[in-house]
Amino acid sequence: MDFVFSEGFFEDDILEEGNYRAEFTDFEIEEEVETKYGIRDRLVLRFVVEDKHIVEKCLVSSSRSSKMYRFISGMTDGNIGNNFRFEDYINSKFLVEIENNTDDRGKVWSNIVAIETVSNTEEIE
Repeated sequence: MDFVFSEGFFEDDILEEGNYRAEFTDFEIEEEVETKYGIRDRLVLRFVVEDKHIVEKCLVSSSRSSKMYRFISGMTDGNIGNNFRFEDYINSKFLVEIENNTDDRGKVWSNIVAIETVSNTEEIE
């Protein structure tokens, strides 16, 4: 099969900063990744937000101040329990907060900085 692409094919998944409904679609664990903290395992979490694919990466960490803890706590409405498994949340809907980052070359990308259950936010809407 021959793959041919044009400039119009490429689109960045950039969202305006703010709160959105999102679907958690998939995850994977990358083992033994070289990081600035040494060799660590990393989670890759995939979401669809407004038809855009947002990928969040976070190191596997036992720290309560880690991104991994913030995501798990938000996904469980603060009730992590004893057996949290990302598999159990695939296709679940959440409310996420998007902030954009820009690198030194001007590339912009959207990040999920907070997540909470939709049931926790339904009374707001």
